[in-house]
Amino acid sequence: MTTTATVPVWLKSLGAGKGVATVNSNPSADDTALEDETLRRERRWVFVNEVPFVCKELRSKIGSAMELLSPTLPQVTTTIQKKVVMGSAKYTNDDREYKSGKDKKEPPAEVIPAVHFESTDTVMRGAMRIDGWNINEAEFLIRSPKWNKNTSFRTIVSTSSPLKIYQLHSCYNFLKGALEIVSKLERMMSATKDLDSHIEDVRVNKIMEDVSRLLKSAMEELLFGTNVFPDSTLFVPTAWQPNIPQDLMIECNIGNKEIIVSCYCMHLLPTKPLRVPRCSVPPRLGETVQCSRNGVSYWGEIVDVAQVRLTNERIISAFNLSNMATQLCTDLRDKLAILT
Repeated sequence: MTTTATVPVWLKSLGAGKGVATVNSNPSADDTALEDETLRRERRWVFVNEVPFVCKELRSKIGSAMELLSPTLPQVTTTIQKKVVMGSAKYTNDDREYKSGKDKKEPPAEVIPAVHFESTDTVMRGAMRIDGWNINEAEFLIRSPKWNKNTSFRTIVSTSSPLKIYQLHSCYNFLKGALEIVSKLERMMSATKDLDSHIEDVRVNKIMEDVSRLLKSAMEELLFGTNVFPDSTLFVPTAWQPNIPQDLMIECNIGNKEIIVSCYCMHLLPTKPLRVPRCSVPPRLGETVQCSRNGVSYWGEIVDVAQVRLTNERIISAFNLSNMATQLCTDLRDKLAILT
């Protein structure tokens, strides 16, 4: 009884399969030797051609994604003049002085464009300048008929103490870890002589698995809102000028590759309620939440919620590049599986 041997298309250029169109169900020693030799040739072809190509592509795509998420300007001391007009939030680059070492330079206006936003119920409106994972400048105007006696509250963030969007920073760190593993693989391949051994199949497959895991973790940071109010431990009320009062929460996080800006107006409760149902994450109108400022816990009822979703092309591009890099790892692992 004989069966036809299947030869991958990407290996036909090696001549693999020539003279082995059929394989005996009881192969002889010569057949086994020929099969082993074919596998060695196939492995060498993959390690000499495919692995370096995949490493190069991974380095390019992961590096580009990291660049998209990184701040483009150094953190600097900045003086903002009172030229901010709510509703239009007109910032000018002439109001800022950027220092890089001993040099001073004015960035072009398009470097950090202002992102304007307004919630559908007009409870929250303002503008932000987002540079990588930093919110360099922001102005918020909050006004709700259910909060603060319908009096407007205005607060700003300045470049001297930018806020961080921690999910973007975490995504960057996962990508950095993946890139470091790719670099180690490149060094390992350049130092390895035995490129046709089964051991190298296993090693490279495990490395690609590790890279894929980090890339998927990076993409998850851009898809799912994590550490959000009221569970958030990242809220920094003192970064705002003036400080945000206890009965207000402003939050920026990432969800579904968008920047989500939320504000929660609360009515503070004098004591802990006797019975508090578990609230949603993020909380909904009418729910009771436990908050904490300066180590002191207190309770509040959500009386108004406003949310704006902002599209950011750099985040979308970084996600797409990470996804393409993940597919490269999967394709290489599939090829290695054939040779195992």
